[in-house]
Amino acid sequence: MKMSTMSITNLGVNLLSTLTLFNWKSIALISCPDCGDKAEPGTSMESFLTDHKITILLHIQLSPNKDGSNSSNSFASQLKDVKQKARVIVAVLGDQLSDYVDFLTALQILGISTTDYSPILCITRYWPTEMDLPWMQKTNGDYKLNKQMLDLFQHNLVLVNDFYSNDQINTFIKQMGLSTDSGIQQRNKLLQSIQLYECFWTYALALWHAYSSTNDLSVYQNGTILADAVGQSLEGPFGTIILSGYQKRIAPYKLFLVLSYNSNNQTQNYMDEIANISITTDCSKSQLTADGVCVGLIANLFVVNQKLPDNFSKDIPNCGFNGELCDNKSIIIIIVSVVAAASLGIVIFLCFRRVKKGETTQMPYYVSEQLISFVDVNGYGGSSSMSLHSLNHNEQIFQNNQQLNEQRNSEDLTNNEQTNQQNIQIFGMREGRGGPPVQSKHIGTLEQSFVIIECYNLKEKLSFDKKDMQLLFQMKQIVHDNINPFLGICVDRPNELMVIWRYCFRGTLEDLLFPTNNETAPGAPGGIGASVASLTSEEGVTIRTRRNDSIDINFKSAFVRDIIKGLDFIHSSSIGYHGALTSSRCLIDSHWILKLSGFGTSRMLYKWRFNNTLSNGDRQFIQPLIPNNGGGFLI
Repeated sequence: MKMSTMSITNLGVNLLSTLTLFNWKSIALISCPDCGDKAEPGTSMESFLTDHKITILLHIQLSPNKDGSNSSNSFASQLKDVKQKARVIVAVLGDQLSDYVDFLTALQILGISTTDYSPILCITRYWPTEMDLPWMQKTNGDYKLNKQMLDLFQHNLVLVNDFYSNDQINTFIKQMGLSTDSGIQQRNKLLQSIQLYECFWTYALALWHAYSSTNDLSVYQNGTILADAVGQSLEGPFGTIILSGYQKRIAPYKLFLVLSYNSNNQTQNYMDEIANISITTDCSKSQLTADGVCVGLIANLFVVNQKLPDNFSKDIPNCGFNGELCDNKSIIIIIVSVVAAASLGIVIFLCFRRVKKGETTQMPYYVSEQLISFVDVNGYGGSSSMSLHSLNHNEQIFQNNQQLNEQRNSEDLTNNEQTNQQNIQIFGMREGRGGPPVQSKHIGTLEQSFVIIECYNLKEKLSFDKKDMQLLFQMKQIVHDNINPFLGICVDRPNELMVIWRYCFRGTLEDLLFPTNNETAPGAPGGIGASVASLTSEEGVTIRTRRNDSIDINFKSAFVRDIIKGLDFIHSSSIGYHGALTSSRCLIDSHWILKLSGFGTSRMLYKWRFNNTLSNGDRQFIQPLIPNNGGGFLI
């Protein structure tokens, strides 16, 4: 259920009612991925309008100047095709009228006037406070008209998300003690509070109706019953909430016309509401029909504005944009139809590719390779950070580091401490006892924090299905004192997968249970504890001394308790089970708290190995935990 009045569907239905009011069926769609402070609708809006028999003559995605300077001239060069190919121009560029100044200036440069063209400016975000008008400049508490700016906006249609009643909103603001500051951040917080309050209201009402009809306390687990309990119409805290058959909210916007300058009236704001947009359930007029439910919006001009459409241009001139419709109409219509169908097919194909490509990078668990730095062991007497690109283009450096580590294992321990006193160890090609094989494990930094980076070689680029994305999202959200945070994955390289976990500075349980003499050396290819030992010689001696001593029974009990707590939390969560629990997956932080790491990834790694996506190597068998019928797990 989508409750926002700013959704693509709601904006599209409001646009359809406006276009129908003026009998417009062909438009130019102008969007801007980098304008305003929200994601631009782009291809989603284009697909919605096309599905409802609106012809998109051209769709231009504007690119503003990167330095933030005036983009009017740049926009003019990008909009030059509009003059010959469209008359109705739908622009979705931002949430304030000031976001449209450069766009309208560009139209003015191209000679596109409101006499022959009809721009529609869309303001999709509801402002709990009064909307700012660029032509009304506030000076010393008083508003002064900027006639030049008004001339730029005059005779433009403005579709505004002004659904809520100001009286009800102001009452809510006072009750909640919210600030009415006009700053953009405060406005956004206020809007979020309003919409969140509506969501809780609707959910509570659905629960009440569902429980009243079933007397079942577990009814909250049945989404179908809850949806039926809400129905298509309910009274919300700020007015009636109407839902379509697709469970998407439909709320009418307001349609304004920016008036021309009037020297006899200096007090008006020059924004004239010209039509009433209202809900309709007439299936012959509704834009959305699903499961027998018809919901839509219909716009009706006020009585004083009945002749207003005569003052606006047609969407297509009688003889076409270049007089082509006056001769050989049938042939031209056929050609245009074929081209439009082919263009639509290409656009849909490109949209599909773009959406698939952007699915992973837009997820919260995605980590860009630009943010990752590896901590490199080198022979120059100190530590340094190398970017991912540097390691990618210089594998010989990495091989030299491995050789250097092997040489240092054979050297005297004291000399190693002095030479590498400030170095942090990189893991290379090391596998824990019985744990999932990692082709290489590294220490790196991510946003100034140390992390563990597990790298896997791929035979082909990974493709995540819905289950994979859901699992990764759940892993990202899981938080517990005995769970090592999963920070994300990096799939920017086509032949490598990187899984990133929080770094724990006291090493692993394996380091404590199975200590080796060479593993504690600063240059050794050993565990996490080895890297800690190499930070300072004094701390290294302490850790090595600790490793040679038997573990106190209190520590053992605490570690067992931490493991049980972590597993209990994982088993009760949506992840269900760890799948790769070994002593090398039990990390110990600076407070001697044991944290379980490596959970959740084994099932995906097993699937990719089985599908021959993951490179097998010599150690690429991963045994997952499989639930059995007895309630336990098979290994």
